[in-house]
Amino acid sequence: MREERFAGITVRLTGGEDRQGGGDGPLVVLMHGFGAPGTDLVGLWRVLDVPRDLRFAFPEAPHEMPGMPGARAWWMVDFARAEQAMAQGPRSYATEIPPGMEDATDRIVQMTDAMQEALGVPNERLIMGGFSQGSMAACNAVFARNVTPGGLVILSGTPVNLEVWKEGMASKRELPVFQSHGLQDPLLSFQAAEQLRDEMRESGLTTEWVPCRRAASGRDARIRPDDRVGPVSRWSRDPEASARRARPVPVHDSLAIIQTFERRDFVFAAADDSPAREGSTILGDHGALSLVTVAFEVDHHPIAGAT
Repeated sequence: MREERFAGITVRLTGGEDRQGGGDGPLVVLMHGFGAPGTDLVGLWRVLDVPRDLRFAFPEAPHEMPGMPGARAWWMVDFARAEQAMAQGPRSYATEIPPGMEDATDRIVQMTDAMQEALGVPNERLIMGGFSQGSMAACNAVFARNVTPGGLVILSGTPVNLEVWKEGMASKRELPVFQSHGLQDPLLSFQAAEQLRDEMRESGLTTEWVPCRRAASGRDARIRPDDRVGPVSRWSRDPEASARRARPVPVHDSLAIIQTFERRDFVFAAADDSPAREGSTILGDHGALSLVTVAFEVDHHPIAGAT
C-alpha cells in the first residue's frame, strides 16, 4: 500500500500488479462513512476475490472530528439531530441537501479527475462507491456532477438531494449499480434505500439489490463454503454482467460487503455481549466494519482491521 494526495485529499492505493495501485487495471474507489478513520475499508482489498490487476483507492475524508481521534467526515452532521433521529427511528432525508455536501462533492470530483489522469484510468474502468456517508458522496458525484464511472457501489446509503439525483440518473441509464442495505438499520432508513433503488431502476439503471438480514441475538451464523464469494466481488469482475444473486448473509443489519470476504471457517457473531475473538466480528447495526474492531483470518494468516 502507498499513500498519495490527489487534489488535496489523502488516498491509500492498493492492489494492482505491485500491490500498491500500480499497473493499468480497473480502479475501485471506496469512500468510508461518517466518523470512521481513513483506513476504515482498506483491509478489504486483501480479501476480495478479484483479478490481481484490479486496483483500489481508499480516500480519506477531509474533515477531522473534534474530540474523536482518527474520526473523519466528508461533511459534518448535526449530532443533536442525529440522536433525535435515532430515538424516533430512521427516516428519509431525500429532500435535504446536507450543509457541506456540495463543497465535499466538488473536492471528490477534483480528486477523481486527478486520480484518473495520474493513474491512467478511463471512465469505463472506474468503479465509484462507498459506505454510508461515503456512498452518498459517491452518488452526489455521479448523479449531480460529471463523474461517469463504469459502475457504482452503494453500501448502506440513502438518498439526499434526490430531485437533482433523478435528473442525473436520466443521463446515466447504462450505469450498473450494486446496492445493499440492512433491514433493521437504525441510522439510515431501509425504506429510503428502497426508494433510491426504485428511482434508479425507473431511470433505467441496472441495479443489483442485496438486502441484509440479522440473525437472532446470541447465535453464530456460519458461512458455508459455497457462500464465500459475495456479490460485490463477482460484480467487480464484470460490472456490466448481471451477477447471480447470492444469499444474503443473515447476520448483519446493513453492510453486505462482508459477503465478499474470502473465508476459511469464518464466523460472524450476532450482536450481543459475546467477546470478540479471532475469526469473528461483533456486529453493530449500521456497519460492523466502521464501528468495531474486525479480526479475521484468510488462508490462516491473521489480518486485523481496527476500525
